Amino acid sequence: MRIFILSLLFVSLALIRVDATAADTAQAILDRAQEQVDAGAVTGSTSQDLEKIVENDPKNARARLLMGECLQLIGLKEQALEQFKLALSYGPDYPPAYVGLVKELLREGQLGQARTLIQQAKAKFPKDHEIEFWLGNFYQSREQDTEAMRQYQEAAKSEKPIIGLGSAMGKIAFTSGKYFDAIVYANQDLRLKPKMPLANQIKGMALHEVGRFGEAIPPLAIAFNANAFNKDVSYAYAQSLYWKGDFKAALTPALMYLANTAHLNANDPKAKRLVSDVIARLPSEKVVSEGITSVVLIYPINKMPAYHFALGDVLDRHGYTRIAMREYETGLRFKPDFGRAWYRLGLDYESKDGNYEAALDCYKKARLYLPGDKQLVWQQTRLEDRLANRKDDLAWQIKDKMRTLSNKK
Repeated sequence: MRIFILSLLFVSLALIRVDATAADTAQAILDRAQEQVDAGAVTGSTSQDLEKIVENDPKNARARLLMGECLQLIGLKEQALEQFKLALSYGPDYPPAYVGLVKELLREGQLGQARTLIQQAKAKFPKDHEIEFWLGNFYQSREQDTEAMRQYQEAAKSEKPIIGLGSAMGKIAFTSGKYFDAIVYANQDLRLKPKMPLANQIKGMALHEVGRFGEAIPPLAIAFNANAFNKDVSYAYAQSLYWKGDFKAALTPALMYLANTAHLNANDPKAKRLVSDVIARLPSEKVVSEGITSVVLIYPINKMPAYHFALGDVLDRHGYTRIAMREYETGLRFKPDFGRAWYRLGLDYESKDGNYEAALDCYKKARLYLPGDKQLVWQQTRLEDRLANRKDDLAWQIKDKMRTLSNKK
């Protein structure tokens, strides 16, 4: 009998150890998932482990919350929102569940629901400062910066660091022209997360604004690599590199700024001037051409016709006609009805190549899309007349000969 009781005791202890081990394993998986979510990249194995936890413990609020974060990272917004709602449903006394759902509602632009939920959470968890941080984000999304800053300052009393708080305060400081304050606030986040794109963006742009271009380059490089389509970052990064004399490196962000601002009928003169200034400092047409080619191989801007047309105009002004023609032709593949580009291409065919037939064809196409343009009518008529009398026009023949000799150099 005594042996039987001892056997039962040993079995019970073994089962307790198994349960404890399983709990420890689940906790470790959730901690790992949290680290990866914070880093912005979750592995496939972690996602699968999370799914298993949810299957075995469907009311685990933390697992549901992390599952929502994982789904949000890969762009499955509806599924993510569902997980955030379930996390709150199963964890009404779990503050991060409120925060997770509030973040998703703000991402989706559901400001009214987000505000109601924030107020509920603040009433329920008066000492949880992260709720105040998200209330501040709500006000900032409404451009109510004074109230947002008040909430952020309350959130700053938190003993636990809140990642993103420094950047949020820095953004308001930067917008207000308080650039040194913006740097201080951004550094708060950077001490916690040195590669954080938004904090680096705010710090880099603030340093750029106060003329500390060399110091601005490293944080702006991080921000630019995170999102090269942020036009404010690309402009500040290009200018900082330019003023430090690294003209070759400056070409890439300058071209991205041009791509981000170019429109078919209203280009940004500041963008053209920036690209022009950088190109003027590069040693040769070959270096310019290679730099332009490398950018379209890295970033998906090749199918943006307005970019190619704007760049062609800048290149023409520098006398880089061959590259300009390439840009016009690329843009026209995607926007064949843009008359101004046909006209500019025609001018280059005529002036650079002496290819009058190709130039005339371009003028004719331009007139199809710009039928009322008097300059085009004159250009086409002039060239047709000269072609008709080409054999008798000695001046034109000499001009052609000189152009041929020049092109062979």
